[in-house]
Amino acid sequence: MIRPFRLSDLFLIYRLQRQGVWLDPRHALIGYEPSAWAALSAPLRWWSGGSATYVSKVAGGGIIQMRPRPGRPEVDIVLLAPTLEGNEEIAALWRRLLFHCVQQAGEWQVQRLFVSVLEDAEETLSLFRQVGFVPYTREEAYCLEQSTGIAVAPKSHQVRPLTSVDSWALQKLHAAVTPRRVQQAEGGGASRAGAPPLTWWAPGRWERMALVQEGRLPAWCWWRPDGLAIA
Repeated sequence: MIRPFRLSDLFLIYRLQRQGVWLDPRHALIGYEPSAWAALSAPLRWWSGGSATYVSKVAGGGIIQMRPRPGRPEVDIVLLAPTLEGNEEIAALWRRLLFHCVQQAGEWQVQRLFVSVLEDAEETLSLFRQVGFVPYTREEAYCLEQSTGIAVAPKSHQVRPLTSVDSWALQKLHAAVTPRRVQQAEGGGASRAGAPPLTWWAPGRWERMALVQEGRLPAWCWWRPDGLAIA
């Protein structure tokens, strides 16, 4: 049986969160709140960014957490535990947990469920395909390990803040670089051009910068004062 988290499950979640598989770019890039705290605070925060946690006591116990993208009919599955490690009993548990979340998301009128899986995680990728997930898009993440000797690039007149006059150039750039499948699924076009990609998992104050060359706008990025940037 799979059911929502209860206080009596706190020890189980505390134990399993150390053995789980994180399926969320926020955890990989900027850290993540402990799954036990996410489960405790979920009833107060679900549609404003909290997590929904479901528990199974089969095969030694398993948990799954999913998190909505605020303001969008979309949900990310962010944690599954314990890890697969070639164990068919755990794989069957994962499938049951995933099917339960898919059904629950449908009742909430969620249109899309996402997971983020490393390319070389073949066992995990195979299991998600078995339950109906398909490849959607690919992301590459880079981390700059700053040191005392890092050079600071000189300021350039070609890089400036985005303004309203860049609207048409942004629309053309968005149409050119955003995969067609993503545009179709998420309603691409003018309404999404220049919107901060993935900032639902990293709220805060973002700034927009553009690279301008010979009257063209070939690139732009969002960045935050804490150093996180999306280009």
